[in-house]
Amino acid sequence: MALKVNIIANYIGTGYNLLIGIVILPLYLGYMGAEAYGLVGFFTLMQVWLNILDLGLSPTLNRQAAAASSSPNGYQHFVSLLKSFELIFFFLALVTVSLVYIGSEWMSHHWFDAQILTPEDVQHSVQLMGVIIALRWQTALYRSGILGFEYHVWNNMVSVTYASFRFIGSLLLVMFVSNDILHFFYYQLFLSAIEFLVLRHKLYRILPANIDKRLQIDIPAVRKVAPFALGVAYSASLWVIVTQLDKLMLSTLLPLTQFGYFSLVTVISSGLLHITFPVSVAIQPRLTALLAEGKIAEMQQLYRSATRFVAFMSGAVVVVMVVYSEPLLYAWTGDREAAKWGAPVLVWFALGNAMLTLGTFQYFLQFAFGSMRLHVIGSTISAVLQVPIILYAAIYYGAVGAGLAWFGFRCIFFLIWPPIVHNRFAPGLHSRWLLIDIVPCIVITVLLIILWQMMLPLAVDNERFNIMLHIGMVAMLTLALMFLPLFVFSRWRRKRTDLLPLASGTVRDEQEILSQWLDVELKVSICCICHNQEKYLAQALDSFLQQKTDFAFEIVVHDDASTDGSSDIIRQYANRYPRLIKPVFQTENQYRQGRQISANFVWPKARGKYLALCEGDDFWCDSSKLARQIAVLERMPDVDICFHPSIELYPDGKQIQACNMGNKARIIDFAQVVRGGGGFIPTAAIVVRRVVVQQLPAWFQNVPVGDYYLQMLAAKRGGAAYLPQVMCCYRREADNSWSISTQHWSEHKIAKVSQAHIKVLTQFQAECAAEFASDLNYAKAREVMLTAIIAIKARNFVLAKQLVEQSWQHRRFAGTRQTLLYSLRSQLKLLFTLRFILSKSKQGLSNV
Repeated sequence: MALKVNIIANYIGTGYNLLIGIVILPLYLGYMGAEAYGLVGFFTLMQVWLNILDLGLSPTLNRQAAAASSSPNGYQHFVSLLKSFELIFFFLALVTVSLVYIGSEWMSHHWFDAQILTPEDVQHSVQLMGVIIALRWQTALYRSGILGFEYHVWNNMVSVTYASFRFIGSLLLVMFVSNDILHFFYYQLFLSAIEFLVLRHKLYRILPANIDKRLQIDIPAVRKVAPFALGVAYSASLWVIVTQLDKLMLSTLLPLTQFGYFSLVTVISSGLLHITFPVSVAIQPRLTALLAEGKIAEMQQLYRSATRFVAFMSGAVVVVMVVYSEPLLYAWTGDREAAKWGAPVLVWFALGNAMLTLGTFQYFLQFAFGSMRLHVIGSTISAVLQVPIILYAAIYYGAVGAGLAWFGFRCIFFLIWPPIVHNRFAPGLHSRWLLIDIVPCIVITVLLIILWQMMLPLAVDNERFNIMLHIGMVAMLTLALMFLPLFVFSRWRRKRTDLLPLASGTVRDEQEILSQWLDVELKVSICCICHNQEKYLAQALDSFLQQKTDFAFEIVVHDDASTDGSSDIIRQYANRYPRLIKPVFQTENQYRQGRQISANFVWPKARGKYLALCEGDDFWCDSSKLARQIAVLERMPDVDICFHPSIELYPDGKQIQACNMGNKARIIDFAQVVRGGGGFIPTAAIVVRRVVVQQLPAWFQNVPVGDYYLQMLAAKRGGAAYLPQVMCCYRREADNSWSISTQHWSEHKIAKVSQAHIKVLTQFQAECAAEFASDLNYAKAREVMLTAIIAIKARNFVLAKQLVEQSWQHRRFAGTRQTLLYSLRSQLKLLFTLRFILSKSKQGLSNV
């Protein structure tokens, strides 16, 4: 939810900045003149080049902000870095301003080919550029910290306000006050100073009040992040060289008037890179957080979804830019000469930027892993090969040649480098990423370019309004056609029902099962609890009996005084399988009396070396499940629990894979299990050593949810063994399930469960090593937050607010849901209403 809000906010902010720039910039050209606008274009280019001196500190600060809440001393470490970086930035800013001031006279006479502006005006403008860039440069440091803490909405509100003053204010200045280029740059200097002060104040307001904020350089803290920062800095430098060298060369090769035209072309073509920015700033901290929590599959899924979304958005924009390059420039600027000169340049730079956009996502993947080595190597190779090619093309063939060389090289690099990165950080991902997420987009883009050129051509001699109207309508149609296959594919995946074999084969009789056992000593006790689950129980029991093993197992089934036909089903199966099925019946419901069902009535009956868990409304979908998991535990005597992914099955037949942590077997450490919560390991996926339940601590009798605490106890010694095969199914929203029962909890029940979690986790924390204190505090915050969500669904907003605040006290920023709820804790009723409307809207759409 919060990720979607951040992405939407980023798109609104970036879209507004891009749109207002597109609307205002051509007017600058008319009021200031092409040469003066050429200086504005050079100012933009100069900002990019001087960002090399950032030294990777801003991205590093962003990453540290994202990780600050996940470690005990995270905030203090962040502040130490912030103060150190501020001093480093201040020193570099002084050096930069001094060098720009010294070199401004030479540039005014030898770099620019100006015919109208005086050398003195050009020199003074360059000097002002240096001061403005120094301020914006330091401001970027504070913005990176704010975004790292995921204050995207606030940042975009400020960004929109600043852009309004920057563009609209500047336009009013040149229209009604003065079109002098020096006055323009003085106004930009004033706005940059205001932005600097606002963002600095906001970042320090975010930080806890008790943190030491004295201005000093923390050498050890800087040294610790230096390798990562310098790697980012080197990569950023190469990025600037690769993407901006042609523009820098053209700024001196072209007359200043033509460079003004070229600057307009780069504004439009760079819109493709702006498509990536809102997604990147939202997913970078999220990818890092998911990786830190061990949620590899979720991280890869987010990576693929973001790539796919940006690919289709970029494709739609490229279609319009390529088919209508000249009419688009004319409708935008009203200058036929600029449109004719810039059209072929726009085509090739748009195509090249589209390929660059698709290739930027590998950077986000490496950034999440905190390993920039491959990115540095790739950027170095790219610069070494591309720079001479672009230089040659720019010198001998001008702007069009530079654009064509840019597109050609980006295509070749895209085919070679992403598979290398994916093989290192996400083995097995590349073919799916390329064939499913990228190739369909490229094919549709090419087809639409051909189709629109044949069917919907547009001449430049039309009225500008008619041209813009035509392009706008075609753009909307293009966007719809680009996303239609994506929407259909998404709906198809959500509705497919063939992810698992719901009817998984015939059930053997008891004698046939026993005949397969080579070892008659009981090895596994399958533990199943049920209450009023007659609709599902037979499928669960059948899935147990279909297990193919060479060792003996038993099935202990507990019925908690069901009032439907559940107990009759158990008796029928017990009669057919008397040596396998061991029923336990209750005459009074024990759960309502507050007793732990499994710990008191099921596990004590189990006689196997291992326990395999599955509730009566779930089932297994792989006949080799027990054999696989027992084999792992037999090989790993130091590991007490084994699990695997599951399929979540909804009442409408929709199936979603859950708990997928990659396609390789591995050990999940204790901290990840603690932070993962009760849903981290599906109950039906658990196989655990019986010795764990034989040594349960006294506080276990008071746990609100037994499965979660069993997972933690079992993982405490040696972690949890993960297998990548999907071998069970968990029913969502099933009748009489735990998730459905929470909808009827009273205020007293919700508060009681919340306090029980805190009490039990505190007792468990006393038994664990001090190094896990942060993880268990995170668990407390999450469990209280989840009970707050139950209170919200029950429309008990007063209690929900109290629980959200309690959660925040235990651990700040314990996940995006908690952060969002805490931010909106006084508006929970409104949040509930919006969620209700959205859910009803989704229901309506699904029924269409």
